[in-house]
Amino acid sequence: MILVTVGTQLPFDRLVEPVARWARSRGVTDVYFQHGGTTVDLNGFESAAFLSPEQAANLLNQADVVVAHVGMGTILGCLERGKPIVLLPRKASLGETRNEHQTASARSLEGREGVFIAWEASELDALLDRVDQLKGGERIGSDASPELIQTTRQFVTRAAGKAQHALPSGGAKPRKKVLAIASKGGHWTELRRIAPALENCDVLWACTDITMSAEVTSGRFTTVPDANRWQKLRLLWCALRIALLVLKERPDVVVSTGAAPGYFALRVASLIGRRTLWLDSVANAEELSMSGQKAAAFATLALTQWPELGESLPPRTTRQRGRIYHAGAVV
Repeated sequence: MILVTVGTQLPFDRLVEPVARWARSRGVTDVYFQHGGTTVDLNGFESAAFLSPEQAANLLNQADVVVAHVGMGTILGCLERGKPIVLLPRKASLGETRNEHQTASARSLEGREGVFIAWEASELDALLDRVDQLKGGERIGSDASPELIQTTRQFVTRAAGKAQHALPSGGAKPRKKVLAIASKGGHWTELRRIAPALENCDVLWACTDITMSAEVTSGRFTTVPDANRWQKLRLLWCALRIALLVLKERPDVVVSTGAAPGYFALRVASLIGRRTLWLDSVANAEELSMSGQKAAAFATLALTQWPELGESLPPRTTRQRGRIYHAGAVV
């Protein structure tokens, strides 16, 4: 089965239409389209605008090949399962996304085993014609790199502020209260991959998509609104809601992988003297995200997942606010 997925943000007919046309011309019917609200005629194929986390996981497990935009959530899901994935980057110049980070991400993945790039829609036919020959790469683990897990765990352990609870075992060590917050999609997937660093903490997981609660089996979950810089009123509403959440919870530390919700949470937490960690998305392979650039100015620790974009993480006593460091990645 071929799974075509365009993510949760915007339709992507420049991907959906040529795959549907290819499948019809070759007599291939075993194709499932997650289309995000397409205008393309998909009669004869199974399809849905959006999928729950359980549905997406089941389809990824069943798929022989995945065809997708360059969304890190989908890419990480394929790498974890050893599934081959064909990628077509969205283009901001065509109004398909807000910036050209998908092209940058695709360049960073080019040549990786199991990842196949179509730089233009016209290149999809040639890749799909050899779909039976496409093989996945070696499976990656479900957690971030040991270096990133260790760095995050040490940061959280040193978090300032009065501990809120005792350990579940009744031991004397205090549990740090953590707000782990991110937008949906790849940001959320990356945040979940550093979950082992937050063991033995009282964690409130916050995401812009309520269906992500199904992934949280340890800790609490809440939803927050999402927004971007083109939605001025919603951006204000997002900032207000998150400010109220931070002031109510008063976590010892806030950890985020982006985007706007994470930025607002870090901003408010820093104003009340809490430690904050910004982990810029691995999708930002050539420059920091806009939120990351702003957050780095005040975050207690700002990390990039690309060594070319940051300095090697120095000892704690020599770290400086406003500097960008590298200490591993989620993949």
